[in-house]
Formats: sequence, C-alpha cells, structure tokens
Amino acid sequence: MEQGGGLYAPARRPVHLKGNFEICARLSRHRAIREKIILARLPLLVDDSPRITDMIDHLTLKVRDIQTSIDFYSKALAPLGYVAKAHHEPTIGFGAEDDGAHSDFYLTPSGDGTGSPVTHIAFRADDAAMVDAFYREALAAGGRDNGAPGLRDYHPHYYSAFVLDPDGNNVEAVVDWSGAQG
Repeated sequence: MEQGGGLYAPARRPVHLKGNFEICARLSRHRAIREKIILARLPLLVDDSPRITDMIDHLTLKVRDIQTSIDFYSKALAPLGYVAKAHHEPTIGFGAEDDGAHSDFYLTPSGDGTGSPVTHIAFRADDAAMVDAFYREALAAGGRDNGAPGLRDYHPHYYSAFVLDPDGNNVEAVVDWSGAQG
C-alpha cells in the first residue's frame, strides 16, 4: 500500500516491522481494531495524533440552536475523549483531546432554524465503561433515551447505547469486539 492512498490516511511516522507491515503508534486506544488488522496481516499506517484516521475526515450537523447543541455534545462526548477545539464562529468542531488541531465532528447553525434531516451518528468507544459514561452524560445533558447500554443483535459482542440529541439525531457510542467493524 502506498502512502497517501488506500483505506487508511497517510502516515506521518510509519514504523516498519518484519513483513513490511506498518503499525499504528496509537497503541493504547482502539485495541480491537489494531489486533484485527495485525492478525489479518493488513497494513495499518501511523498517525501521531490520538485518533485513528479513517476515510471520513469530518462531518457537520446543521442544528437549530447552536449553543444548546454545543452544551449537549460537550458533555455527551467528553467520556469518549472529544472536546470542542475548532472555533470557526459560529461553527464549532469537536475532536480528540490532544495537541492536534484536527476536528472531525462539527456543529453549525442551520440558518433557517430547521437543522439537518435527522441522522444517525456512531462514535467509537474503547470499552463498555465508556459507552455507559457516554449514555449517562448525554442524558444528564438533556438527551433523550433511544436505547440503554447493552449488547445488540447486529453481530456478537456489539455493545452500544443510543441517545437522541436536541435536534432528534440518533447518537450512538459503540464498542465492537467481534471484529466485524463495518
């Protein structure tokens, strides 16, 4: 796999191991993904930031009330390691709590007061405790229950929780130990 192409984002600091496989520098988080890739002998590129880079760079939700949504997501995503970091007033970007500038989840006012069409967003969690904490914090921040933490029938070991945000979006935190990611 060439750098800059393929399934994973280009590496800033690749580490070459036996078999010419590149391993992610971020070993403490997303253990299940790392192990899946290593066991399948798939190349994984290094990203020095504490987030794992996937094909989607960022997503923006148009919201009816920007401050209500900022307050909600600041509290709901904190257990998952997300913080508000990009301030392009009135748009706010959330990303991994790190030294990097990258945000991958943005909120912006809709302008017409309608918000985006209702959608579903799933945020990765490292373990069930993070899913549980997301659920508690999201409800405490004004979210509405849409599925308490627990195993789902999607495939074995899929543990998640669902909360509706202030605009009615279905927000999920998930940890999937099945290796079926996708």
